[in-house]
Amino acid sequence: MNYLLLPVFLVLPLGLLFIACQIQGGDWRRSILSAALFWAAILTAMTEVLSVFSLISPPYVLGGWLIVNLLMIFYLSRLSSPRQVPQQLQELARDWSKTLEDNPFIRFCLICLLPLLGLSLLVALIAPPNNWDSMTYHMARVMYWMQHQSVAHYPTHNPRQLDSPPWSSFAIMHLQLLSGGDRFANLVQWSSMAGCLVGVSLLARQLGAGLGGQALATVICATLPMGLLQSVTTQNDYVLSFWLVCLSYNVLRLAQGQTDARTFIEFGLALGLALLTKGTAYIYGLPLVITGLLLGLKSLGVRSLKPMMVALSIPVVLNLGHWMRNYQVFDKPLGISGDITKNTLFTPAAIISNTVRNISLHLPIPYEPANRFIKRLIVHIHDLLHLDASDPRTTFPGTLFDIKPMANSIPIYLSEDFTGNLIALLLFFMSFILFIKERKLSRRPILLIYLSALILMGLLYNSLLAWQPWASRLHLPFFVLASAFIATILEQYFSGSSKLTSVLVFLLSLISMPYLLFSSPRPILGSRLFSTSIPSVISQPRIDGYFNVNQNFRSPYLKAIDTANQFKCYEIGLDALGSYPSNVNYWEYPFFRISKSSHSAKSIRYKPIRVKNPTEKALSSNFDFIPCAVFSIGPDTLEQEFTVQDETLGSVSYTKVLESDLVDVYTMVNSSSRPKE
Repeated sequence: MNYLLLPVFLVLPLGLLFIACQIQGGDWRRSILSAALFWAAILTAMTEVLSVFSLISPPYVLGGWLIVNLLMIFYLSRLSSPRQVPQQLQELARDWSKTLEDNPFIRFCLICLLPLLGLSLLVALIAPPNNWDSMTYHMARVMYWMQHQSVAHYPTHNPRQLDSPPWSSFAIMHLQLLSGGDRFANLVQWSSMAGCLVGVSLLARQLGAGLGGQALATVICATLPMGLLQSVTTQNDYVLSFWLVCLSYNVLRLAQGQTDARTFIEFGLALGLALLTKGTAYIYGLPLVITGLLLGLKSLGVRSLKPMMVALSIPVVLNLGHWMRNYQVFDKPLGISGDITKNTLFTPAAIISNTVRNISLHLPIPYEPANRFIKRLIVHIHDLLHLDASDPRTTFPGTLFDIKPMANSIPIYLSEDFTGNLIALLLFFMSFILFIKERKLSRRPILLIYLSALILMGLLYNSLLAWQPWASRLHLPFFVLASAFIATILEQYFSGSSKLTSVLVFLLSLISMPYLLFSSPRPILGSRLFSTSIPSVISQPRIDGYFNVNQNFRSPYLKAIDTANQFKCYEIGLDALGSYPSNVNYWEYPFFRISKSSHSAKSIRYKPIRVKNPTEKALSSNFDFIPCAVFSIGPDTLEQEFTVQDETLGSVSYTKVLESDLVDVYTMVNSSSRPKE
């Protein structure tokens, strides 16, 4: 069977869950959110169970999803007769057709959205993973899990491979196991973006927006520059955004007195999956959790205690495996990687400092004098606060506050590391002012509750996390959630001005196109205005695409793999020069992918050696081999020969056979002991 067809068995249960939710009644958009939540919980449970027995491999994962499909089909047969399913889908299609026929504005929004969604899907399928974090830990840990057939912790030079919440990597791993490669890896983020577009329209409806406002919320969300750039990567901010959208929707249901069991269960699932996806979920999720619990208590009184306990137990169950693995290795359930991002100064001045500097990440425009003025203004504000704009207590270690200048030939940021959401930020501020100004808006409790949660998210973020020059990507969940509030306010305030909102939709769609067409790591087109030395991902060899972020890495990595192949060595040690945390940014994933593309290296295995951080105590039986070669990664160079001492494997000496600017290759010369056969 063609490997590319096997992921169908992974996706099919999602569709079956959607049908099951539709049969039980409700809005089709809620059915999509519900299906995604239950499907993600199944994926998590399957991963954890298979990992316990070291059975994470294509046959067992495929078998697991086949069982899920059979169980879903049996469940559907008990819910409804087979004839009713096509009838309900036909009714849904007729409703869609009638809505489009009766609402020209929605048709216009759809026309503007389809090119964006089509182009982003094209890039997601064609471009290989090449984001820096993906190369260092998002994708690297997937390869180690597949090598070990387990998600158990292992020694690594980069602890982020272990302690960072793993859900999006779980999903990528299932896709890789079933497809035989990383062709579909970017689809986890892309599908999360698509889910957010559905979800924010639902949030807007809960906030009181009509069909026009719901469509506008979708467009605002879809055209976020950071969102477009991230949607075609293996980052995880859009995945987190989707779970937070699901959580927000169920909070709003509680606000409207809808306290059925399904709402509480999905509340717990959304919270648990958010925490299992990214550490910032603890910040963004806290205001939503507090709001949801208070609303549940208001609606049900003491009767809410039982469903609340059920809802809060679900996140514990979903995250327990990851928390336990972290505790065993790091003595902390949340690990140690996030420690470097924390604030150490908690004063009103520090919060104002972080707020102003984080806002500045979204302000740069294609006019450098204006950007320099913004920088001077922010420095002056810090003078008034009696704080340094690069105060080490509120700034990520090793960085200084600045507004990154744009290249002369590229008038906007085209990377997911630095792009901001200027227009969305301005629309949010305008909506906030209109909300305060208009009594008919400020008197609506649901809007006040939602806005309060958004403001509290921002307050917590700026209180707890140090400023980072690349932090605009971490703000994506806020802007996704804010799009529903913005659209609701604009629709209410400009009611009857469909031409004005149509112009806004057109401009947002037009301005967002360069972020897809000319993205610096994965461009579709070349242009004199958006010049880049990188060829189109459509024509570029896939191996080359892995190095688009730093093309200087390509030659050393290819030479290292070629050298190992010449020595017929397929068990390789990785030695990252330097000590933790300075050595965590070395790329590991390309070694796996280049090796897998070689027909002679089908059984290649990698093993980090000479690990000097808390993960060295994470013993793994899958690393009980002596590497016949070592790749030494880093700008420095090791001695001509070195020896590795290992309590289990004995003493092994290596000598240098290849030296380059980035990767030196060593081969084994002798050994005092070998693992027993």
